[in-house]
Amino acid sequence: MGRIGPVFIFEDEKYENFLPLVWLRPVFDLRVGILTIFEKWYKKLGEIEGVFLRSYLSKLVKEMYPEIRVNEGIRPGTKVLLINGRTLPPEDISVFDDVEEETLFVSNKGEVVAFYGYFDEYEGIIDTGRLREKEVKELRIDVEVLNYLWDTIKINGEEIIKDFNIIGNSGIHAPISQKVALLGNEIFVAEGVRLYPNVVIDAEEGPVYIDKNVTVLPNAFLKGPLYVGEGSIIKVGAKIYEDVSIGPVCKVGGEVEATIIHSYSNKQHDGFLGHSYVGTWVNIGADTNTSDLRNNYGSVKIIFKGERFDTGMQFLGSMIGDHTKSGINTMFNTGTIVGVFSNIFDAGFPPKFIPSFSWGGRHGFVTHELEKAIATARRVMKRRKVELSTNYEEVIRKVFELTQKERDEAGVS
Repeated sequence: MGRIGPVFIFEDEKYENFLPLVWLRPVFDLRVGILTIFEKWYKKLGEIEGVFLRSYLSKLVKEMYPEIRVNEGIRPGTKVLLINGRTLPPEDISVFDDVEEETLFVSNKGEVVAFYGYFDEYEGIIDTGRLREKEVKELRIDVEVLNYLWDTIKINGEEIIKDFNIIGNSGIHAPISQKVALLGNEIFVAEGVRLYPNVVIDAEEGPVYIDKNVTVLPNAFLKGPLYVGEGSIIKVGAKIYEDVSIGPVCKVGGEVEATIIHSYSNKQHDGFLGHSYVGTWVNIGADTNTSDLRNNYGSVKIIFKGERFDTGMQFLGSMIGDHTKSGINTMFNTGTIVGVFSNIFDAGFPPKFIPSFSWGGRHGFVTHELEKAIATARRVMKRRKVELSTNYEEVIRKVFELTQKERDEAGVS
């Protein structure tokens, strides 16, 4: 048995379905469960040769993954395995072993999962329609392909369990006070973790993975399936319920349920955050609340590509882009989408779609000036000892241009 390759992960034409969380990152950098999509494939395959994605992200992604090729053409005459970056790896990765003839891998629902064979030199997004045009063998495999951002929220608990089984073994690798209550067996506590007295960790209905150097302050309740990323802090009295992924270097308090917080974001204070996806460098103000259930218990509708769209989900909160801030007592309605670099405040519910680089609330928005947005980002990142690189700044400027249309259509002055 041998793995076919070299392996490339690509973005396809549906990346727009994952905005605003992918304005500043490729689709395969989304966190689902414990790991990002890229990390899941790397764990399964052991090596990734390169990636194809939107050209304006190339230099920034090269910073993120310095060891791989980014938007570098494939040598003619080379058979490669191209993997769709919004696909989660199958349970049985051996489906990609010892494939001799050119093959198009599709999901049971007909989505393009991967292609193995000869592929001309290419740079940027790969159109799956182009792959379908190839007259090659088609093989259906049992695999999850994400179609919309909110799909990540829907399956996050299941993915925490799968990732735990891949990377985690139950075990306590840090001193634990006798006043910490551990319920269930699937609990992993890494080196450098500090659990204060009266913390309760409940893994009876799903695993709990607490990564290196996490601090959990007194009286916090943590229920699995749950992941808490390296260097994060769980505040006093926090109530972290099932299906939550908290990425590295976050500060989280209050009440959180069925939510993904990518990394480097704060929700330190009281307030409810449920069935939501929060990007990086987000700050959620005190007593900010997200509604995730309609009063009539119907499916949640969102504003998607300028039109009302039925997600088919009974529970769905907010999807909040990178570098966005909410003021104290902000209230987000069910199915609210907030772009990157927005600042939300004011009494009452703001609109269910807030364009990127918007400043305001229920009574209207103005444009968050680009230079001021960048200056704030630089200050915020410096506090965590992270430099706002030239490549990152170039991406921010490009995204400001790309999002001008949505501000114009929303009447942002």
